Amino acid sequence: MNNSGKGGGLAFVVLGLLVLGGAVGGYVLMNKDKFFGPGKQGTQVAGPTHPGKTPRPKERRFTGTPKPPIARPVSGPPRKIPQSEWPSDKPLAKGQTLKLPYLFWGGDVATFHANGGVNTQPDSIFAKHGLSFEMVDGNDFNKQVESYLKNETPFLRGTLSMLAQQCDALGADPNKRPVVFLQLTWSAGDHLVSRADMKTLADIKGKTIALQKDGPHVGMLDDILRTARLTWDDVDVEWTDDVTGDKGPAAKFRSDNNVDACFAITPDMIALTGGLEKTGDGTNESVTGAHVLVSTADMKRSIADVYACRKDFYDKNRPVIDRLVAGYFKGAEELLNLKREHRRKPSDQYKALLRLSQDIFGKQNLPTEDDASGLIDDAVFVGLQGNRSFFEDAGNLSGYDAKESFILDFAVKEGYVGQRVEFFKPELNYEFIQSLGKLTAKEAPTERFRKDIVLLPENTIYSFKVEFQPNQSTFSEEKYGEEFKRALQQASLFGNAVVAIRGHGDPSWAVESFVQSGQKRGVVRQRAGAYQFADGRPFNPHDMKEVVAAINQHPNVYTIDPQSGAEDTTTPVSAQLTYLQKLSEDRAASVRKSVLDYAQKRKWRLDTSQIKSLGVGGTEPEVPWAHTEEETQRNRRVEFRIVRVPPAARLEADDEGFDF
Repeated sequence: MNNSGKGGGLAFVVLGLLVLGGAVGGYVLMNKDKFFGPGKQGTQVAGPTHPGKTPRPKERRFTGTPKPPIARPVSGPPRKIPQSEWPSDKPLAKGQTLKLPYLFWGGDVATFHANGGVNTQPDSIFAKHGLSFEMVDGNDFNKQVESYLKNETPFLRGTLSMLAQQCDALGADPNKRPVVFLQLTWSAGDHLVSRADMKTLADIKGKTIALQKDGPHVGMLDDILRTARLTWDDVDVEWTDDVTGDKGPAAKFRSDNNVDACFAITPDMIALTGGLEKTGDGTNESVTGAHVLVSTADMKRSIADVYACRKDFYDKNRPVIDRLVAGYFKGAEELLNLKREHRRKPSDQYKALLRLSQDIFGKQNLPTEDDASGLIDDAVFVGLQGNRSFFEDAGNLSGYDAKESFILDFAVKEGYVGQRVEFFKPELNYEFIQSLGKLTAKEAPTERFRKDIVLLPENTIYSFKVEFQPNQSTFSEEKYGEEFKRALQQASLFGNAVVAIRGHGDPSWAVESFVQSGQKRGVVRQRAGAYQFADGRPFNPHDMKEVVAAINQHPNVYTIDPQSGAEDTTTPVSAQLTYLQKLSEDRAASVRKSVLDYAQKRKWRLDTSQIKSLGVGGTEPEVPWAHTEEETQRNRRVEFRIVRVPPAARLEADDEGFDF
């Protein structure tokens, strides 16, 4: 993903940008010296202490008392504007050529296409709207922000996280406070690589994580911590100057065994692990046991690329903003169409666009057309419908309001800024923009996931549970609402993963019955405090896999009546397992329905195909042979799992179109 500078207050940091091709596309190797500069070391305070490790300093820039927050004015819901009130759609009279910054990222290729190159070409999409731009390298975010504040350009190009982490400087002058008016893409190509002992996001607690100062992975880590209900105090950050190379997180991870995990861009991830779904074996530059703990290939709604402009420019130049937005959307639509055609049959027009990207970004950064195509593959375009949802849909849990709130909270709490300043949102007429840009504005499929997905336990990214009472069949939002909300937020953030609702039952009485009835019938016996089968093989009643196998192999072992202790010879123990399986399936389905009803009641955006329910019966108890009510309660649970699934689990249209 792109990596540009961020800073707090007026102390800006010179940072770079690095975007890599995704798991399917090629990857890009960049000239690090061109794009990466030194970070700024903030005031150091003590970090958390973990056994056997030296505490690292906590990165802060602001240590005083924050100023009162500045909120944007409250506005009502968007008003549908009748066509009779639309402004003119005629091209603008040729005016001043404006500087429009770009970043080294696949989403900016659509801007190049709309502009025809660095300078607006006569037959380009932008030119037909009467726009004139000189596209300028914005990868040195320090210089980009300085140029913006000096009014050398009215535009900013960055991620929402990057802008928010400079909110106090950018919002100091109300006229210069940014209006974030366009989302280009989500990222799908950044990774958290960990050592072998870390299996899910819950395992990051107490761990040391290598992370570039001020980079886009700062916001990604904040999303991860929030998912796992952890804070920055729960991890020990090893800050690095660069995102890659000798001073990057991957190098630190490779050289220092005290570093448990690191954020990595694709080439570093491949070097450390061998690939997105592989594990390092210690050969070449790989690290034994290193694997991807989480990737934006799954957590795809973490990093949002945006354009913003000064408030005074926005108020005086709405026709320019309308046409820039419409032109970008058209460029993105045409780019995706060309990419789709090129996959079916090589397209000279698409190859020409790849070469244009090489020329602008530099062939030292994009040596081949495959590298340029991989850069585009890592960008998840959102288009007109995605922008409408991002900025206007109150039910979008990954929308602008939610994303800005989270990152501003983080920036203030962690000392990135001294004042919480909310940016302005656009008030665009998307019906007019659709007409202006002659856009198809294709709707995304309402169901993006196939029904026959196999959910593998080893692909679990994170899980949490809720407990219930015996024979409980309903799950009210009064009691479980916060957990429903949490599951829905994670479904939105992890847009390419599945949220599996797994019902569990308590098998304790089935185990007890098998032991008692089995002894009466000579199937098992107890010797010196241990259990064994009649033939002397050991039997462990606390190993549920072994218990299930034994029950299925001995149909003549029966349920024990809990009151009398007598065998119920009409009910084999295997019937208890069948009952628990059905009960767990029904409970999981009931919880799923409650979650969907909870979202529908609040008009939250949700892909229902992403929420799956299944029952596992009594096969995965936390305490197989529970002897106390507390232990029994631990077994009666519904588990929410975020599960990684392969691209084939999603409908083909999802990979070819827009996301929102």
